[in-house]
Amino acid sequence: MDPSDPARELLLDARGVGRSFPGRGRAPDTAALADVDLAVRRGELLALAGPSGSGKTTLLHLLATIDTPTRGEVRLLGEPVAGLTRAARARLRLRHVGLVFAEHNLSPALTAAENVDLPLALRRFSTEERARRTRDALARLGVDALAERRPDELSSGEQQRVALARAIAGDPALLVADEPTVHLDSEAARGLLDLLAELVAERDLAAIVATHDEQLLGRASRVVRLRDGRIEGTS
Repeated sequence: MDPSDPARELLLDARGVGRSFPGRGRAPDTAALADVDLAVRRGELLALAGPSGSGKTTLLHLLATIDTPTRGEVRLLGEPVAGLTRAARARLRLRHVGLVFAEHNLSPALTAAENVDLPLALRRFSTEERARRTRDALARLGVDALAERRPDELSSGEQQRVALARAIAGDPALLVADEPTVHLDSEAARGLLDLLAELVAERDLAAIVATHDEQLLGRASRVVRLRDGRIEGTS
C-alpha cells in the first residue's frame, strides 16, 4: 500500500502552522514558519529539505511536540498539541515519538544500554520489560556487543545507532530525526539510512527527517522542500 494512501492511519496533521519568535527590544517578531499544511501517515519516510534558515528544524520541533505553533494547529494521533501543558506534551512525546539528533544526545556518564533504558525507565516499564526492550533494540541496530561501552568509546556511527536504538525501544508511532547523518562518513550514513527505511517498513511507523543529505532524499517516500519558512514544493 502506498504510504500516502488516505486509508493508512493519519499520525500527524499540521494545518496553517506558523511560528514567530519575539524580536529584541523594539525589533519586530521574526517569522520562522508560515502557513504550513502537512499530513503524515504510517509507513512514510518523509524528508524535510531546504537551505539553512528555511525552517526545517523549527518545523521538526513543532511536529515532534517539542514546541508549539504561534498560529495554526498540530495534532498528534488526533490530540491537539497546543492545548496541552509542557508536562503533558512531554508525556505524549515520551510515549509516541522517538527522537534522534545530529549530536546523538547520549549521556556521557551512561553506557549504551543505560542510555537506551533511560526513557523506558521514565515510562515505568518493569525491570524485565526494560531489559528485554533494551537488548532487542541494540541487537536490531547491530550494536548489542557495545552495550556496556560509554559514548566516548564509540565511533560517531556507533553512537548514532545507539541513539536510534533508544528512539525505537519504546515502540513509537513517529520517529523524528534532525540531520542524523551529518557527522557520518558515506558508508556509515548508507548503513543508517538502510536501517531507518527497514524500521519504517517493519514497524509500520512514520519517520520525519530534516536533512541536506542527498542519499536520504533519494530514499524518502516523500520530500517536502522549504524556503523562507514556507513549503515551496513536494515530490
